[in-house]
Amino acid sequence: MKLLYGVQGTGNGHISRARMMAKHFAARNVDVQYLFSGRSPEQYFDMDVFGDFQLRHGLTFATRDGRISTLQTLRESRPL
Repeated sequence: MKLLYGVQGTGNGHISRARMMAKHFAARNVDVQYLFSGRSPEQYFDMDVFGDFQLRHGLTFATRDGRISTLQTLRESRPL
């Protein structure tokens, strides 16, 4: 079986769950390609369990003072 496992990586909760899933998939010899988005490459850590994973820019809400900044979100989304 082959799987594409996409993980939204702006927080560590999704990545932590994906780490647990990766261990279970590996124990069952499932062929998984992992795809992460939502943060800069240098902000990911402890990623060895995912092997040769891929990174994409993705869409993330930019915030300022606890509120979504619409203008900054549009700038960072690279719409063009």
